[in-house]
Order: sequence, then C-alpha cells, then structure tokens
Amino acid sequence: MRVNIFSVFLLVFFILPLSAFAQTNTDTPMTIDGVEYVREVKNNSVQVQTDRPMILPGSAWFVLGNLSPFEHDNCIVSGYLEQGVTLFRSEHYSLVPYVSLGIGVDSQHYDWNNRQTVQVGIKLVRNFSHGIVSVGGAYAYEHRSKSGDSAHAPVGYANYWFGWHAPTANRSSRHIRFPGSSWGVIGNVSPVEKCNLIVSDHIEQGVSVAKIGRVSLVPFAEATISGDTNGYDWNNRILYGGGVKIVIPGKSKVAELGASYLKERRFHSGIQKGGYTLFLKVWLGWSPVIPN
Repeated sequence: MRVNIFSVFLLVFFILPLSAFAQTNTDTPMTIDGVEYVREVKNNSVQVQTDRPMILPGSAWFVLGNLSPFEHDNCIVSGYLEQGVTLFRSEHYSLVPYVSLGIGVDSQHYDWNNRQTVQVGIKLVRNFSHGIVSVGGAYAYEHRSKSGDSAHAPVGYANYWFGWHAPTANRSSRHIRFPGSSWGVIGNVSPVEKCNLIVSDHIEQGVSVAKIGRVSLVPFAEATISGDTNGYDWNNRILYGGGVKIVIPGKSKVAELGASYLKERRFHSGIQKGGYTLFLKVWLGWSPVIPN
C-alpha cells in the first residue's frame, strides 16, 4: 500500500505545476513596488527576477507558529538563508552555484524539528513569468540537536513554485484579487534520513477582501500532501484547512500574519487530528543586477 500512496504523490507532483502554470499564463507578472518577482519552494531559494542579468541572487525566509495539529502546543521556528552566484543566464535558464543554511527549533524538542543544515551546491533554474522550476544537487551536512545525530552526504532535488494574483504594494489599487500559489519538492534532501526520497506538494487559494494602504486582508484555503520511501510518520500525511491572514508586501519582501484551522491525517498510523494555528511568515530577496 505504501508504494501505491507514494505513486499518487509522484503523480500529484507533476500535475500541480502544470495546472498552476496554465492558470498563471492569463495574468500579468506579479510585482512588488514595480519589481517583478517569483519565489522558489521552501528549503531551497526565493529569488527576485528583473529584466537585467542577476549576478548575486539570494534570499531568506522565516516561519514561526504552531503549524501542525499533531503538535498543537508546539511552537516551531524555521529559517533559511541562501546566497548564489549566476554563472550563466539566458532568456529562460540560469545556472547558479549556491551556499545555504537552514535552522529549525521547537518548544517540545522533537528531533525532526530541531536541526541545522548546510548545503554547497549548484542548480539549473527555469524561469517562467509567474513561477520557477529548478533541478539541483549539493553536498549537505545535517545535525539533529536532540538526538545528536549528524550526517553529510550528496543530495539531489527538483522543485517548483508558481503564484498568481499576488497582493501588491500599490496603495491606490483597491480591486479584489484572488492570490494563490503552488509549490512542490522531490528529492533525497536529508543526510540523516539516508536514501529517503521525499515528495511534498502544496496549493493555496485566497481572495483579497480588503486593503488599507499596502496591507491586504486575505481569507484562504490550503492543502499540503507529502510522502517518503522510508515510511516516517511525520513525512507521510495530508494537511488541509483554511484561515485568514494579513499580507504586507514591500520591495523584494513580503510578510504574512494569520490564523487557520487545519486537519492533519497521518497515512501510516491512520491518526487524524484538527486544531487552530497561528503563524508569521517573512520572505525577502536580493539580486544585485548588472547596470544597463
């Protein structure tokens, strides 16, 4: 049964980016203060795109909250920082060596939440008007704080991010928008979980119902499904629900503060739980460009 479930995840991983790309083709490029941008999935990078060659693309993100109904009273903090150098760039493709650092901690000291990772790698990035697809490899080091386990090994991955109708920082814009996004990742991305192929997909759809200045109020629905080949309970689950958030975009950055009700079902244990969550998410990117 595990193989069948994992096959479904693989199918979803390829279907979601196609459906998201089909939707974004009808929209205009997303902008924040006049700067076009797209975001790559978690644990890799988020990049700002302009019409000039990027030389030092980098990004950082931060997430805080009780993010899982199974860990309802557990406050989780995750952060990620990446710096790259563009070796090659064409109209749609770029080749980017990078160095990244990821940190996670929580209040209940679960081993899988308390870890530090470092990667030195390279990725091939395919840019679209509303998204990004990348394939990469790296040499990674991971340390689990609670168990003391450490490992280093080559890792490989493929991922995507697509977004549409993002709230803008334009204070004069008052029309209703329907912001949404989808991301997915597949790969052996954890040296501690040796030879474990992990796949995860997420989709979110909202509606911007009010705006004051550059601050938008966005009710939303979301779903995340994930699986792996090693059968770890925390990697094999579906998480779905809805909530409301405040979105504050800026130049090459965005912050979200919100609350939601989520249900989570673990596939291998068969246990299902629901609960309320609070979250804060911050993303910022930088990309020095070659002057015209």
